[in-house]
Parts: sequence; C-alpha cells; structure tokens
Amino acid sequence: VNVNAHDVFIFVVRNPLDRLVSEFNFAHPANQNVTRYGVPTRFRQLHHDFYSCFQTIQQVGEAINSSRPVSETHEPVLEVTDPLACTGEYAAAAVNGTHRAMVHMYYNYNYYAGELLRKIYAG
Repeated sequence: VNVNAHDVFIFVVRNPLDRLVSEFNFAHPANQNVTRYGVPTRFRQLHHDFYSCFQTIQQVGEAINSSRPVSETHEPVLEVTDPLACTGEYAAAAVNGTHRAMVHMYYNYNYYAGELLRKIYAG
C-alpha cells in the first residue's frame, strides 16, 4: 500500500462477531442495573422491546435465519409491546446497525466514518 496516496487508514482490530456478542451481553438488562446506569430514555423502550424478543444471542441468530417470528420458538420473558417486532428482519436490523436496538451496532463505522467510507468506495 502506498501510504502517501491515502489520507486515512482504518484498522479493524476486533473480530466483528466478538463485538456483536460483547454488545449483546453488555446491554442485556440481566447484566446491568438500568436504573442506576440510566440508559438514555429514548433507548429504554428499544432495549425493552429487543431483549423482550431475544434473551440470548443465539435467539438473535435463529431469528435472522428464520422467516418465523422468534416468539413461535421462544417465549418472551418480558411483555413485548409490538409482537411483530420479534422477527428475523428486526434482529437483522439491530445487528447491521439500521435499528437502534443495539446501540453499539448502530453507532458503527458508517456512523463515525461514513463520509470517508463513501469517498473510499467511490474510488
């Protein structure tokens, strides 16, 4: 790589699957005191809905690979405000960062370096 031909380099040093599992476990209501740490209000309902549908990262993966709502195979522990939300599309949107249910996945490389990435892909 000709380092003089580029303004910026992005080094991805963390395995993306490790990052996904870490985010899921970190934000899981069973692993934190939400009232003490104070998840921002706009994310409380998103977290509640998401973790009502998917209690484990395996359920997220199963939902993504299935056309059925996860509630057909796993009983939600919490009340789900929108039962249609427990779908593979919902899980995939959270994982790929197009839905704010998983905050660290939403604030991803595109969020922070989107303009730079668009320039790189444009050539």
